[in-house]
Amino acid sequence: AVELGLNGLIAQLVTRDWKNEASVPVGVGQILIDWSDGEMDDTVAKVCRTSPYKALIHPMAGVGIGPEKAPMMLYNVGTGEVLGNHWIKKRNNKQAVTGIRADVNYWKSRAAKALTCLPSIRGAITLYGTNGENGTRLTDHRMIGDHYASEKGTRLTNEDRKRTVTVFSLKPNRENHYWDNLVGCMVAASIKGCGNDEKAKPRERKSLSQLASEAK
Repeated sequence: AVELGLNGLIAQLVTRDWKNEASVPVGVGQILIDWSDGEMDDTVAKVCRTSPYKALIHPMAGVGIGPEKAPMMLYNVGTGEVLGNHWIKKRNNKQAVTGIRADVNYWKSRAAKALTCLPSIRGAITLYGTNGENGTRLTDHRMIGDHYASEKGTRLTNEDRKRTVTVFSLKPNRENHYWDNLVGCMVAASIKGCGNDEKAKPRERKSLSQLASEAK
């Protein structure tokens, strides 16, 4: 049932006529499917491998990187891997798919900032809809607003690394599915080259003698 539902949804998303704010037709350039539920790993991987639109699809697993760990931007990448803005694309040989791992603490911070900044600021995220003549709302975004406000961000600092990170956690009795969707869409946009992304910092090349000296 999940496999059938995913394939049907993907087909609807890809074949639908989408338009931007200027009414110019645009197509779907990237689809990410949540790969964080261990029970659905095989199903999601199969859909990504066999879909007629597999060139557009990657499974994605979110990982919350706290201040005690090195940021993704400092990761070493292997052959065939791609390091982007707090996301990494790498092959999963067991499932025979290329997946995405993204630092959701970073991307949730980006999403929260985009939702709360002025609409005139580049990168702002706004919701569609207008008010009626008497101030009556013609569009009700209450559910999506509840989801966007479902998590709490706490600033934590690791003194050893001199690193501060906003760590997100789900509030009691709240649902966050649409919030996760938004974060995934921002990662997908970054993969396609959208936004003012941070660049991965090149690692300094060191000789074996330097590494041995630092390990003493």
